[in-house]
Amino acid sequence: MLKKFALIIVLMVLAINIFSMSALAAEKEDKQVILVLIDKITWEDIAQARAPFIKKLVREGGAGLLSNHTASAVVNTPRAYLTVGSGNRSFSKGNSGFALNSKEKYNRETGDVLFRRYTGFNPGRSEVFYLNLAGLKRANAKVGYTVIPGILGSVLHKYRLKTAVLGNADFDLTQSYQRQAAIIAMDENGVVNYGDVSRKTLSEKVLSPFGLETNYPLLLRKFNRFKDKVSLTVFETGDSRRADRFQKSATTSMYKKYKLAAIARADEFLRKLSSSVEPSKTMVIIASPSPPTDEDGRIKRELTPIIIKGPDFKGGFLTSGSTRRQALVTSTDILPTILDFLALPTPYYINGRPMQSKPTSKNKIDFLRESNQSYIIVKQLMVPIVVTYVVLHIIILLLAVLILSAGSKITKTRFAVISSLLLAILALPLGLIAAPLFQENVSSPVIYLLSILAVVGFVVLGSRLVGGQKFRPLLLISAVTVLFIWINISLFGSASDLKSIFGYSPITAGRFYGLGNQQMSVLVAAALIAASLFMENLKRMTVGAKVATLLFFLVNLFIVGAPELGANTGGIITAVVGFTVASIYYFRGAFHQKQIIIVILGIVIFLSIFIAIDYYLLPVKTHMAGNIVQLVKGGMPKFWQIANRKLSANIRIFKYTSWSYLFLTIVIILSFLRFAKPITRQQEFLKKYKYLSAGLTAGLIAGVVGAISNDSGISITAIILAYFLAVIFYIEIYERYERQNSQDI
Repeated sequence: MLKKFALIIVLMVLAINIFSMSALAAEKEDKQVILVLIDKITWEDIAQARAPFIKKLVREGGAGLLSNHTASAVVNTPRAYLTVGSGNRSFSKGNSGFALNSKEKYNRETGDVLFRRYTGFNPGRSEVFYLNLAGLKRANAKVGYTVIPGILGSVLHKYRLKTAVLGNADFDLTQSYQRQAAIIAMDENGVVNYGDVSRKTLSEKVLSPFGLETNYPLLLRKFNRFKDKVSLTVFETGDSRRADRFQKSATTSMYKKYKLAAIARADEFLRKLSSSVEPSKTMVIIASPSPPTDEDGRIKRELTPIIIKGPDFKGGFLTSGSTRRQALVTSTDILPTILDFLALPTPYYINGRPMQSKPTSKNKIDFLRESNQSYIIVKQLMVPIVVTYVVLHIIILLLAVLILSAGSKITKTRFAVISSLLLAILALPLGLIAAPLFQENVSSPVIYLLSILAVVGFVVLGSRLVGGQKFRPLLLISAVTVLFIWINISLFGSASDLKSIFGYSPITAGRFYGLGNQQMSVLVAAALIAASLFMENLKRMTVGAKVATLLFFLVNLFIVGAPELGANTGGIITAVVGFTVASIYYFRGAFHQKQIIIVILGIVIFLSIFIAIDYYLLPVKTHMAGNIVQLVKGGMPKFWQIANRKLSANIRIFKYTSWSYLFLTIVIILSFLRFAKPITRQQEFLKKYKYLSAGLTAGLIAGVVGAISNDSGISITAIILAYFLAVIFYIEIYERYERQNSQDI
């Protein structure tokens, strides 16, 4: 009797679930998403093309720049398309475009037969199959996070919604297939319900790249056949990709003609396509998932266009929870946006966030062209400027060591030069952060560099003018740096960071808001220096001074970790360690083992507070809450996956970044001073400046912890230690110069 009762309960639950899913599917069947891929184009191309309908969609819908970062620095079409379809930055290799219609033949075998042979899965009456699924899975098995090829189609199929794909970007009738659009529409088995990716979707035209162009009338007829049955249709327009590939063979003028003609043909197709759907129930996304190449076939590092027209996208610039930036979204945001429109759940491990459009009064196309050009210029300047930053630090620090090690007198001129240089490298981080504020768009590298030098020069001059006491210039620079970062992120959301050398490059960044590791390092170092010098200036320790110092540290912790501000998880760990160790040394004079418990508790408390705010109070979660959700649902395997990714990133960065040279130089300098400088001199300095020594110890520990807890850890250690070393050298040189002058008198 009990068995029968249990069986009845199970059947009832199954029936309820089936009914619920059927009802949910029925509710969503009247909505559909159309994703039109016009790959390898830019906003400059759209501006120049005869594309009245696309420009109309730009005015009436949401438009933005698409950051197409993938699991590899080289953003080719296969990786970009898979990133769109999986919702996470992805990698690909092998025959990535290998998709066939069910009855289309390849080496005398039909697509459905090959599909069953490769996968063992019965595709039923589905019309399109992706045949390199195993290759995609193997390519993404070790990227360090969850990438599931076909997850978009799987979510739709779970709720009994259908997908379709139409068109291809084949280059000719004999080369390997270029049908990566199927990657976006397929499910985890490689199945797409409806569509046509065969050679029939192409027409032969002698005066077109490779003698081929997309047969748009056929695509429209095919779409009208099944449009009432599908919820997602992916169109590969193809012509722009063929034009880009043909660039190697064509003259520059002909290549441009082919590219603009491809956009014009796609524009006419979109006009006809839009007239065949219900606007109130349809969301149309036009995207270029990967950037164009240059005439040598090298992929350009820039952002690409994305346009969305639908019930919730009626003008303005696109943005998302992933970027929190005007007119900027990522490829991983496309999947959540599609699922959100269809009222379907997004898997927890997806990094992207649904897009929205925010009103604007600006000329969208002009603004997007200029913004893209700004990001390109800053990206090109990043490596040379960081290398220059590192080289300058190394030269100036070594010069200071040489002056301190030599027994010769420090002349007035020599003092003026070396002290100004030390102040300059302390002011340089502020210059790199603040320079973009001088121009809305970076149109000239020369003006950008002059802006950096102007900020540094102004700060150094101001610090020299306060004079009269060795701590004042150092305190002024560190305090102004801290204050600027506070104001910039609190009042302006660090809007200038996207065009800052110490900010984020939208072209390559994994995140776009909050404090990046380099800027966080500057804040922690400057805050420790400012607090230490403040304490050194006090004639006696008071309760008020202690409270002021602790409040100062707490504000910095809030700036670093608050989800709406810094949102830097690794930064919180770094800052809590640094500020707690400094406070213990300030007020207790020593650091014992039991204080380690205090540090650990501090990390746990602050992380818990910010994660709770993020998870429970914010409508759009940051990556902090996202990581916690993944850890809770993924368990220890997910923890080790994240830890392994961070370790691998640190090893890779240490091997190739210029920050490693600065770090190694500092280690050599500290080692030299430890063994070459008399112990008594070191003890005298530590005894004379106990608060500064406490700050140095805290900075050293924070730098080590920062290296462990952040992806780009070595830059954190190098920046913090370089900051402190410059301060100490300035004080020592100042004191020696002062002693020599007093002796002369």
